[in-house]
Amino acid sequence: MEELKMLDEIDWEIINLKSHGLKDREIAEVIHFSPKTVKKRLLKLYERLEVHNNIQMLRKLNELGVDVWNIGRGSK
Repeated sequence: MEELKMLDEIDWEIINLKSHGLKDREIAEVIHFSPKTVKKRLLKLYERLEVHNNIQMLRKLNELGVDVWNIGRGSK
């Protein structure tokens, strides 16, 4: 669970948007970051969670007890 303590509000927003199928470019538009910044943040998330892609990231978070499809609705 230590991995979760390192995640900030933007990380959770990116995870939420990824869980709903948005592409990096679409996420960038929503959170007003550049697509390059979104990609860098995702790579950092993968590193922190010791995964290599979005599916693994969402699966790992789910295993850690995060309801990845309802982030932003009071569950983390």
